[in-house]
Amino acid sequence: MKRLPSVTFITLIIIIFLLNNSSTSRGSIISPSSKKEEMTMEKVQKELLVTSTGKWKLIYYEDFHLLDSNIWTVVERGNNYNNELQFYRKENVEVSDGSLRLVAREENYKKHKYTSGQINTKDKLKIHYGKIDIRLKYTEGKGLFPAVWLLPSNNKKNLPEIDIFESIGQDPAKVYMVNHYGNRKNYSSDYEEFILKDYKNYHTYTLEWDEKELRWYIDNELRFSNKNGVPQEPMYLILNLAVGGNWPGNPNKHTLFPASMNVDYVKIYKSNNQGD
Repeated sequence: MKRLPSVTFITLIIIIFLLNNSSTSRGSIISPSSKKEEMTMEKVQKELLVTSTGKWKLIYYEDFHLLDSNIWTVVERGNNYNNELQFYRKENVEVSDGSLRLVAREENYKKHKYTSGQINTKDKLKIHYGKIDIRLKYTEGKGLFPAVWLLPSNNKKNLPEIDIFESIGQDPAKVYMVNHYGNRKNYSSDYEEFILKDYKNYHTYTLEWDEKELRWYIDNELRFSNKNGVPQEPMYLILNLAVGGNWPGNPNKHTLFPASMNVDYVKIYKSNNQGD
């Protein structure tokens, strides 16, 4: 066998090493989207949360690197509840850097003075009992009305309603947890208030819902429980930032726009013992 000159032999060894190393590097690279999907699926498959109220299996996790259109609908609508002033537009729903931003703007659009954002799981994801965790923060200012809530999936009525989180911009440190039940002729609301010491920061708002009771937590501390009118039907989840209306009133000259509600994540758990 003919021997190669020493210089050529060394060069060949270097080339082989670089080729092998390049191949290994290419094989180990995971695109950001693939990595996100892998991590999310791993969490969904493995996370079993054990609390004093039971065992909870994680069935959906949204970290808002992308908005899953199989789960969420971005609302385009000008017909609102309670005389609210906003037109919900797709352009006001922003997803980037692992965060959802629902942005309220002062602008004229289709006979509305304000625009804002809403997403919901209507006709896509039904929740019937379980645990919902949402981490968010929001902007202060008169007339702003951030909310996370549940309505019946049958689309034919607006009761029962569970408000996991509500606040109004002129009193931003105060958070409301509400259960609305009954019917329009015999209507009841049970609620509790909680004062946040650092309302400008992110906080986690949680609802636990079983056949007999609703429980609200803020930053993993139980703040309210209610056994009256507990919904017994599937519901869908709504996240929105409203502007104006009967409760918060209209914005004033001190309300700064754009305003926003920022959501870090949404987790939905199923109880091992209840639900369909």
